[in-house]
Amino acid sequence: MGKKGVSKEMEAISGLFLSKEAALRDVGKGAGRGSNEGVEFEEVVSVRKKKTFPCNRGDRQAMQRELMALLEDGYVLTRAELRKTTDVLEPGKKLSRKEEVTLILKE
Repeated sequence: MGKKGVSKEMEAISGLFLSKEAALRDVGKGAGRGSNEGVEFEEVVSVRKKKTFPCNRGDRQAMQRELMALLEDGYVLTRAELRKTTDVLEPGKKLSRKEEVTLILKE
């Protein structure tokens, strides 16, 4: 007894999750739609990198150089978060001021 309708279509695309190459060749054939002509596939790859620098003056300059090198390589800066902490110590008084600035580029 052969499969019909949705069951047949599900069988045709189930390989997409298991075997990419074989599934891409077979998409549409099992569902009775003919060949893959006119079908377009889009592949999206996301890569996240995180680089940490120690908190000292020399490494802050290294971080600035790294940022400039990435911008020159074609990366686009879309968001930057900056923090500044100022501590004022006077006899009998301690003042700590924290400032945060977030820069966001709207597209």
